[in-house]
Amino acid sequence: MTIGEFWEQYYRQVLYTLMILFTVFVFVRPLGLPLAVRDNSVKFYEAVEAMPPGSIVTIDVKYGGGAWGEVGSANIAFVKHCIKKDLRMVFFSIYLEGPLMLEKVLTGAGGKEALGVYGVDWVNLGYMPGVEAALASMMQSPDGWHKTFEYDHYGNKISTLPLMEDLWDWHDVDLAAEFITGSLLPTVNQWYVPYKTPIICSAIGANTPETKMYYDAGQVVGYLGSMRGSAEYEKLSGFYGDALSSVEALSLVLCLAAVSIIVGNIEDRWKSSKAGGS
Repeated sequence: MTIGEFWEQYYRQVLYTLMILFTVFVFVRPLGLPLAVRDNSVKFYEAVEAMPPGSIVTIDVKYGGGAWGEVGSANIAFVKHCIKKDLRMVFFSIYLEGPLMLEKVLTGAGGKEALGVYGVDWVNLGYMPGVEAALASMMQSPDGWHKTFEYDHYGNKISTLPLMEDLWDWHDVDLAAEFITGSLLPTVNQWYVPYKTPIICSAIGANTPETKMYYDAGQVVGYLGSMRGSAEYEKLSGFYGDALSSVEALSLVLCLAAVSIIVGNIEDRWKSSKAGGS
């Protein structure tokens, strides 16, 4: 069997094998390929950098397992960034799978011990149904957070948690971070419009155009668009994770696809000219 005959018969298997090898390689040994960072990702990063130590950041984990590849890495990098900046984190979710994803995020960020003392440096309020109604309830004066959440995710009364003594209503939220699948509209409606709460967002690709609309309107400080945005944030923050490796793998696979198309067209032209000549 000649090389040409082998290629004609097994080219699919060869291409798929190369794609797998390229993907595995960059996850084991990242190449450090150049990555242009867009303004919206820079603004997301700068919003965290601008927070003084001790600031209260609320983190809405509003996504499930299907969105992990697009926002999970950004969520982990964000938590690490907050730890570095000594920010106090209040986690909650208006999405049913959110608490499960948060456990995965905390593990990726180094475990719960890395976040500091529970109830002092961070709190997990768990899942709250109601979506927009729940978001509106949290921010109402004078004690919206305490009326909305009586207990945290682990069964502790929030009145016993020192951090919650500094979080009562919209006045106390220094930065709101949204990691979402679905629309950002409820948060914009209930947090930005009435209170001008600073919001940053990491969204899946399907919701990036909508999030950009709020960013362009000045209602969102900064945002990350899907896996690419997560990779940009990892690069800015220095907390490298799966997003950068995934983007490198995608770049290599696309290059392989482009080369295959070019080679295939050259081969096809060569065969056509040879057939015409004969």
